[in-house]
Amino acid sequence: MTGVLEARNGVPELRARVRHRITFVEGRLGSGKSSLLAEMARQAQASGFTVRTAAASAVETDLPFGVVDQLFPGKLDGFDLDGDVHGVLRHATQYLRELAVQHPVFLAVDNVDKADEQSVRWLTFIHHRLADLSLSMVLTSGPVRSGLVNELVGPLERIRLGGLELAGCARMIGQAPEEYVVACRDATGGNPYLLRELLAAQQPKTCAGIEASAGAVAISLIPRLAWCGEDVLAMAKGVALLDQMSIPLASAVAGLGLERGMAAAAKLAELGFVGEEPLAITYPIARKALLHSMTSPERETAHGRAARFLHSRGENAGEHLMASAPLGEDWAIEALRDAARREQSPDRAARYLRRLLREPLQDNGLRAEVVGQLGLLETHLDPDAAFESLTKASEQITDPVVEAKLTLTLAYEIAERQDRGRAVAALDSAATAVTATDPDLSHSLGLTRLD
Repeated sequence: MTGVLEARNGVPELRARVRHRITFVEGRLGSGKSSLLAEMARQAQASGFTVRTAAASAVETDLPFGVVDQLFPGKLDGFDLDGDVHGVLRHATQYLRELAVQHPVFLAVDNVDKADEQSVRWLTFIHHRLADLSLSMVLTSGPVRSGLVNELVGPLERIRLGGLELAGCARMIGQAPEEYVVACRDATGGNPYLLRELLAAQQPKTCAGIEASAGAVAISLIPRLAWCGEDVLAMAKGVALLDQMSIPLASAVAGLGLERGMAAAAKLAELGFVGEEPLAITYPIARKALLHSMTSPERETAHGRAARFLHSRGENAGEHLMASAPLGEDWAIEALRDAARREQSPDRAARYLRRLLREPLQDNGLRAEVVGQLGLLETHLDPDAAFESLTKASEQITDPVVEAKLTLTLAYEIAERQDRGRAVAALDSAATAVTATDPDLSHSLGLTRLD
């Protein structure tokens, strides 16, 4: 019998299924393939089958006949696994035939998409040559497979695993309020692995408890994604941080070239963690876990990369510069100045100027200009903060003329709006600083007492 069976609400009854010659279980990362395979193996053993299992791994992909050696430990000793391929194929097949004569045999291979080429060839070999034997074989795989694996699985009976529905989630969760079950289903997309990790955090069975589980989920998820490659983990973090991105932007944020970024995005799609562009993390709890794992410097670096990429495209980089560490680059300084000029909201304009002052501005005149602009804005928002900005700026500016110009501008604003006494003090301070250098300059700048 061929076809596709959707398995969503837990492990189906499989006693009849192990009688099928070969069954193929496919699903994305954490969909429960390994658990389902283990249950099928358990039922097969209970039904009198000789059970042999193997789990393929990316680490062993280059080891010839690695999966076959797991199925039949020690039976390939003494063979030249690289040179005598045909001899190994025939020997392993003969050994399997001898087993199947005594009892029906159940072969289970997890992650066959990661199996070494020689083992996949042997599985194909026996598939075509042992039709007379009592043999059942179950293979699991992700959705993306090599041509060799596709040839092996062919038009087989398939069990396609998707996310658990509410009933399946409820069975995994146990006794819990209905709204918590719904929230868990929404957070995990019904992914059994993510749901299991969320529950293992042992947080209260509330929506707040789900939020608090992100750190525990990250402990398991981050190494699992890193195992797929550092590029994959970097791309996942970048997408989690910014969300709804194009692949070129996501690649830049992750610090990858476009080619590597496209490969990482494809792998994340294969794992089920992103969909089509614009890229976004599929599972809310996974996004929270990825964000939880990011340090402040990582976030600032990612925002800086996003700003640099957008600026190179002629797009607005202001918001990303606000969240980045100081870059010390001329384009970033100009972008922040431009964003402040364009901003209609005094509060947001002041935020851009404060961020600009974190840049290493070598030009004291520019720094004085920025502080003056910020001070004028702050007189509308908070006169006390404006006066503090002036004081701090004065400490950083070594040119007395520049300091005097800044003080003069802001002092008049303070005098008109809030505090004539502070304005007088500021003007006196400016006059003293300038007169100490050039007594005549104070008159040209108009630094005279207001009282």
